[in-house]
Amino acid sequence: MFYAAQLQAQLKIPKGYTELKKSPANGGMMKRITFRQDADKKDDYVTVISSKEKPTEEVKILFYQSKEKKLISLNLVPAGAKEILMFPLRVVKQELEFSYGMNGDKNFARFVRLGFDSTLNQLAVVNYETYIKENDVSTLKAYNLLTGEYKITYNNLDNSTNQIHRSAKFGTQKVATMTIEDLNDAFFDTLDEIMAAKEREVPKSASVKDQDKPKPGTKTKSSRKKKK
Repeated sequence: MFYAAQLQAQLKIPKGYTELKKSPANGGMMKRITFRQDADKKDDYVTVISSKEKPTEEVKILFYQSKEKKLISLNLVPAGAKEILMFPLRVVKQELEFSYGMNGDKNFARFVRLGFDSTLNQLAVVNYETYIKENDVSTLKAYNLLTGEYKITYNNLDNSTNQIHRSAKFGTQKVATMTIEDLNDAFFDTLDEIMAAKEREVPKSASVKDQDKPKPGTKTKSSRKKKK
Protein backbone atom coordinates (compact mmCIF):
# COMPACT_ATOMS: atom_id res chain seq x y z
CA MET A 1 0.00 0.00 0.00
CA PHE A 2 2.88 2.38 0.78
CA TYR A 3 4.41 1.68 -2.62
CA ALA A 4 1.16 2.46 -4.44
CA ALA A 5 0.63 5.61 -2.41
CA GLN A 6 4.18 6.70 -3.16
CA LEU A 7 3.63 6.27 -6.89
CA GLN A 8 0.37 8.17 -6.76
CA ALA A 9 2.21 11.01 -5.09
CA GLN A 10 4.51 11.22 -8.11
CA LEU A 11 1.54 12.40 -10.17
CA LYS A 12 1.93 15.95 -9.01
CA ILE A 13 -0.64 18.31 -10.45
CA PRO A 14 0.94 21.55 -11.79
CA LYS A 15 -0.06 24.79 -10.16
CA GLY A 16 -3.20 26.27 -11.70
CA TYR A 17 -4.47 22.86 -12.85
CA THR A 18 -6.86 20.29 -11.42
CA GLU A 19 -7.78 16.71 -12.23
CA LEU A 20 -10.93 16.30 -14.28
CA LYS A 21 -13.64 14.54 -12.28
CA LYS A 22 -16.44 14.66 -14.86
CA SER A 23 -16.25 14.26 -18.61
CA PRO A 24 -17.25 17.48 -20.43
CA ALA A 25 -17.99 15.30 -23.48
CA ASN A 26 -20.54 12.83 -22.11
CA GLY A 27 -20.88 13.57 -18.39
CA GLY A 28 -19.16 10.31 -17.41
CA MET A 29 -16.89 10.00 -14.39
CA MET A 30 -13.22 10.76 -15.04
CA LYS A 31 -10.92 8.50 -13.04
CA ARG A 32 -7.19 8.24 -12.53
CA ILE A 33 -6.20 5.12 -14.47
CA THR A 34 -3.90 2.44 -13.05
CA PHE A 35 -2.46 -0.06 -15.52
CA ARG A 36 0.75 -1.89 -16.37
CA GLN A 37 2.13 -0.56 -19.62
CA ASP A 38 5.06 -2.99 -19.77
CA ALA A 39 6.25 -6.24 -18.23
CA ASP A 40 7.93 -4.82 -15.11
CA LYS A 41 4.92 -5.80 -12.93
CA LYS A 42 4.72 -2.27 -11.56
CA ASP A 43 1.64 -0.09 -11.79
CA ASP A 44 1.71 2.99 -14.02
CA TYR A 45 -0.70 5.91 -13.67
CA VAL A 46 -2.49 8.22 -16.05
CA THR A 47 -4.82 11.12 -15.40
CA VAL A 48 -6.34 14.09 -17.24
CA ILE A 49 -5.91 17.61 -15.90
CA SER A 50 -7.21 20.98 -17.04
CA SER A 51 -6.58 24.60 -16.28
CA LYS A 52 -8.73 26.04 -13.51
CA GLU A 53 -9.24 29.23 -15.49
CA LYS A 54 -9.75 27.60 -18.92
CA PRO A 55 -10.92 24.02 -18.20
CA THR A 56 -11.84 23.17 -21.80
CA GLU A 57 -9.05 25.08 -23.51
CA GLU A 58 -5.92 23.96 -21.66
CA VAL A 59 -6.00 20.19 -21.20
CA LYS A 60 -3.14 17.78 -20.49
CA ILE A 61 -2.72 14.05 -19.96
CA LEU A 62 -0.19 13.09 -17.28
CA PHE A 63 1.64 9.74 -17.48
CA TYR A 64 3.63 8.49 -14.53
CA GLN A 65 5.87 5.59 -15.57
CA SER A 66 7.06 3.63 -12.56
CA LYS A 67 9.91 1.78 -14.27
CA GLU A 68 11.71 4.97 -15.27
CA LYS A 69 10.18 7.05 -12.45
CA LYS A 70 9.27 9.52 -15.16
CA LEU A 71 6.35 11.95 -15.44
CA ILE A 72 5.32 12.82 -19.01
CA SER A 73 2.86 15.59 -19.85
CA LEU A 74 0.94 15.43 -23.13
CA ASN A 75 -0.63 18.73 -24.18
CA LEU A 76 -3.87 18.57 -26.14
CA VAL A 77 -4.01 21.77 -28.15
CA PRO A 78 -5.22 21.02 -31.71
CA ALA A 79 -4.78 23.94 -34.07
CA GLY A 80 -7.84 26.16 -34.20
CA ALA A 81 -9.62 24.30 -31.41
CA LYS A 82 -11.16 26.42 -28.67
CA GLU A 83 -12.50 23.50 -26.67
CA ILE A 84 -11.15 20.06 -25.85
CA LEU A 85 -13.98 17.89 -24.55
CA MET A 86 -12.43 14.79 -23.00
CA PHE A 87 -14.11 11.40 -22.72
CA PRO A 88 -13.17 9.09 -19.81
CA LEU A 89 -9.88 7.21 -20.21
CA ARG A 90 -10.10 3.50 -21.02
CA VAL A 91 -7.81 0.48 -20.91
CA VAL A 92 -8.60 -2.05 -23.65
CA LYS A 93 -6.51 -5.23 -23.88
CA GLN A 94 -3.59 -3.61 -22.05
CA GLU A 95 -3.73 -0.58 -24.33
CA LEU A 96 -4.63 2.88 -23.10
CA GLU A 97 -7.21 4.89 -25.02
CA PHE A 98 -7.90 8.60 -24.73
CA SER A 99 -10.53 10.39 -26.77
CA TYR A 100 -12.05 13.82 -27.13
CA GLY A 101 -14.33 16.08 -29.13
CA MET A 102 -13.48 19.62 -30.18
CA ASN A 103 -15.20 23.01 -30.20
CA GLY A 104 -18.39 21.64 -28.67
CA ASP A 105 -19.10 19.70 -31.86
CA LYS A 106 -21.00 16.52 -30.97
CA ASN A 107 -20.51 15.33 -34.54
CA PHE A 108 -16.73 14.93 -34.26
CA ALA A 109 -14.57 12.77 -32.00
CA ARG A 110 -10.96 11.59 -32.05
CA PHE A 111 -9.82 8.30 -30.49
CA VAL A 112 -6.16 7.48 -29.83
CA ARG A 113 -4.94 4.14 -28.53
CA LEU A 114 -1.48 3.68 -27.01
CA GLY A 115 0.49 0.46 -26.64
CA PHE A 116 3.95 -0.33 -25.28
CA ASP A 117 6.72 -0.45 -27.89
CA SER A 118 9.42 -2.73 -26.49
CA THR A 119 12.00 -1.52 -29.02
CA LEU A 120 11.60 2.13 -28.08
CA ASN A 121 10.76 1.27 -24.46
CA GLN A 122 7.87 3.71 -24.49
CA LEU A 123 4.14 4.05 -25.11
CA ALA A 124 3.38 4.68 -28.77
CA VAL A 125 0.30 5.28 -30.90
CA VAL A 126 -1.00 1.93 -32.20
CA ASN A 127 -4.44 2.92 -33.45
CA TYR A 128 -6.12 6.18 -34.47
CA GLU A 129 -9.78 6.81 -35.26
CA THR A 130 -11.98 9.78 -36.05
CA TYR A 131 -15.75 9.94 -36.18
CA ILE A 132 -17.43 12.63 -38.27
CA LYS A 133 -21.15 13.17 -38.86
CA GLU A 134 -22.44 15.55 -41.54
CA ASN A 135 -26.17 15.68 -42.17
CA ASP A 136 -27.24 12.07 -42.79
CA VAL A 137 -23.75 10.68 -43.44
CA SER A 138 -21.45 9.45 -40.66
CA THR A 139 -17.85 8.55 -41.40
CA LEU A 140 -15.54 6.41 -39.28
CA LYS A 141 -11.86 6.50 -40.19
CA ALA A 142 -9.62 3.90 -38.54
CA TYR A 143 -5.82 3.70 -38.92
CA ASN A 144 -3.84 0.73 -37.60
CA LEU A 145 -0.34 2.11 -37.00
CA LEU A 146 1.14 -1.35 -36.45
CA THR A 147 0.24 -2.59 -39.93
CA GLY A 148 -0.17 0.71 -41.79
CA GLU A 149 -3.66 -0.35 -42.90
CA TYR A 150 -6.58 2.05 -42.71
CA LYS A 151 -10.29 1.86 -43.45
CA ILE A 152 -12.84 4.59 -44.14
CA THR A 153 -16.44 3.53 -43.54
CA TYR A 154 -19.44 5.58 -44.67
CA ASN A 155 -22.92 5.14 -43.23
CA ASN A 156 -25.54 6.99 -45.28
CA LEU A 157 -29.07 7.21 -43.90
CA ASP A 158 -31.77 7.17 -46.59
CA ASN A 159 -34.62 9.10 -45.00
CA SER A 160 -37.13 7.90 -47.59
CA THR A 161 -36.66 4.25 -46.62
CA ASN A 162 -35.06 4.74 -43.19
CA GLN A 163 -32.29 2.37 -44.29
CA ILE A 164 -28.56 2.80 -43.84
CA HIS A 165 -26.35 2.29 -46.90
CA ARG A 166 -22.76 1.37 -46.12
CA SER A 167 -19.63 1.70 -48.22
CA ALA A 168 -15.92 1.72 -47.50
CA LYS A 169 -12.47 2.56 -48.82
CA PHE A 170 -9.21 0.87 -47.87
CA GLY A 171 -5.56 1.77 -48.03
CA THR A 172 -2.11 0.99 -46.65
CA GLN A 173 0.68 3.40 -45.80
CA LYS A 174 3.24 2.86 -43.07
CA VAL A 175 4.31 5.84 -40.98
CA ALA A 176 7.07 6.24 -38.42
CA THR A 177 6.31 5.09 -34.88
CA MET A 178 5.16 7.97 -32.68
CA THR A 179 5.76 7.80 -28.91
CA ILE A 180 3.96 9.93 -26.34
CA GLU A 181 7.16 11.89 -25.72
CA ASP A 182 7.05 13.33 -29.26
CA LEU A 183 3.31 13.14 -29.94
CA ASN A 184 1.66 16.34 -31.17
CA ASP A 185 -1.31 17.39 -33.27
CA ALA A 186 0.78 17.55 -36.45
CA PHE A 187 1.03 13.74 -36.34
CA PHE A 188 -2.76 13.44 -36.35
CA ASP A 189 -2.93 15.94 -39.21
CA THR A 190 -0.60 13.66 -41.21
CA LEU A 191 -2.83 10.63 -40.66
CA ASP A 192 -5.93 12.66 -41.51
CA GLU A 193 -4.38 13.85 -44.77
CA ILE A 194 -3.35 10.32 -45.81
CA MET A 195 -6.94 9.14 -45.43
CA ALA A 196 -8.36 12.31 -47.01
CA ALA A 197 -6.18 11.69 -50.09
CA LYS A 198 -7.73 8.23 -50.41
CA GLU A 199 -11.19 9.81 -50.26
CA ARG A 200 -10.29 12.17 -53.10
CA GLU A 201 -9.17 9.35 -55.38
CA VAL A 202 -11.19 8.88 -58.57
CA PRO A 203 -13.10 5.55 -58.47
CA LYS A 204 -11.87 2.87 -60.87
CA SER A 205 -15.23 2.98 -62.65
CA ALA A 206 -14.32 6.49 -63.77
CA SER A 207 -10.93 5.51 -65.19
CA VAL A 208 -9.18 7.34 -68.00
CA LYS A 209 -10.11 4.62 -70.47
CA ASP A 210 -13.79 5.14 -69.76
CA GLN A 211 -13.39 8.90 -70.07
CA ASP A 212 -11.72 8.49 -73.50
CA LYS A 213 -14.52 6.39 -74.97
CA PRO A 214 -16.22 8.22 -77.87
CA LYS A 215 -19.74 9.48 -77.35
CA PRO A 216 -22.52 7.88 -79.41
CA GLY A 217 -22.60 9.34 -82.94
CA THR A 218 -19.04 10.63 -82.77
CA LYS A 219 -16.71 9.50 -85.54
CA THR A 220 -13.39 8.06 -84.47
CA LYS A 221 -10.07 8.78 -86.15
CA SER A 222 -10.12 5.38 -87.85
CA SER A 223 -13.60 5.96 -89.28
CA ARG A 224 -12.54 9.31 -90.70
CA LYS A 225 -9.72 7.76 -92.77
CA LYS A 226 -10.38 7.85 -96.54
CA LYS A 227 -10.72 4.57 -98.32
CA LYS A 228 -8.03 3.88 -100.86
